[in-house]
Amino acid sequence: MRSRHRFSVEHLSENVLTAAAVFYTNDDMVHDSFVISTYVQLLREYLHQSKLVPAQLLSAEQLALLDAAAAQAGQGRFSRQALSAILRQVQQQIQHPALGLDIARNITAAHLGVLGYLILACSSLGEALVRLDRYGRLIDDALEMNIRQTDQFIELSWPVLPPHEAVFVELGVAVVVQFARNVTGQDAPMSAVGFAHTQMGAMPTYRQFFGGSVAFGQEFTFLRFPIAYLALPLRQPDGVLLGILEAQANQAMSLLPRTDVFLQEVRGLLVRLCREGAPTLEQVAQVLCMTPRTLQRRLAEHGVRFQPLLDEIRWQLCEQYLQDERLQLADIALLLGYSDQSALTRAYRRWTGKTPHQQRRQGDRR
Repeated sequence: MRSRHRFSVEHLSENVLTAAAVFYTNDDMVHDSFVISTYVQLLREYLHQSKLVPAQLLSAEQLALLDAAAAQAGQGRFSRQALSAILRQVQQQIQHPALGLDIARNITAAHLGVLGYLILACSSLGEALVRLDRYGRLIDDALEMNIRQTDQFIELSWPVLPPHEAVFVELGVAVVVQFARNVTGQDAPMSAVGFAHTQMGAMPTYRQFFGGSVAFGQEFTFLRFPIAYLALPLRQPDGVLLGILEAQANQAMSLLPRTDVFLQEVRGLLVRLCREGAPTLEQVAQVLCMTPRTLQRRLAEHGVRFQPLLDEIRWQLCEQYLQDERLQLADIALLLGYSDQSALTRAYRRWTGKTPHQQRRQGDRR
């Protein structure tokens, strides 16, 4: 049944196939995330060192945003989308594909706020990594870093961001590597680095910075390094200061607004996976680089469970698809990941008490 309808579905207009995405990207659902405003200062310092004039590279609106961030003296937050747009604009204007790597070379604890100084006070890289995982939202309130350990390696991974944020992604990954080198005093090479976006700069540039193999077009962004690095001592450990700064970080975390970026990401992923068959918890967890148990816990933190969330999304998508007369019910079943039209009918009756055919006829009479 699925293959019999695949031709008609694949040849539908892109507007029809992405109708669901509109539901999850309207103004009611999408909320910009924010990064620490000192990231802007890091960019300003790079432009100054490179003898580049911001007014010659950016729009008046972008310049005003930079000035507003500077006035906050590192105490505020800055739109990640706006920063990504500014980074992309600079990259295009000066034609520097690996811009993010060069900006990251100047990273200091001051650019990372209380988290930067907290990491400085740790005794080892492993201890610092725990703090980065715990307090990473102080740098980027939508940060979703996952840590995976094998017998030989530690892998840090992050969900995929839109292609237009590629410079920001490279900046963020490079900051992690460069700051780790700063606090350990060792130029330790990465075992492997992967980016989800397409390659922008020359491969030797990336390999020289990261010290290992670099790949693009991956399923997610990741850093991989030997597990032995966790034991690397830091240059300025201070147990007393560590406790003081950790208390400050906990207070700062409590003041951050709740973000539903994670839930948006899961919703968007379910929309896409529905077109490939019935999504499973295990499948979603794998794409998000986490265990099924971790995914269940994260969803519970947002007050939802996997199967009800999937049913809600399918129901909302189905209502939109039913409004398009070009879609046969069998096509809708395929787009929602059902094995056949009868499975869709049973599900829709469970949701609404009537069949999709009855709903479509009712809509026609309005």
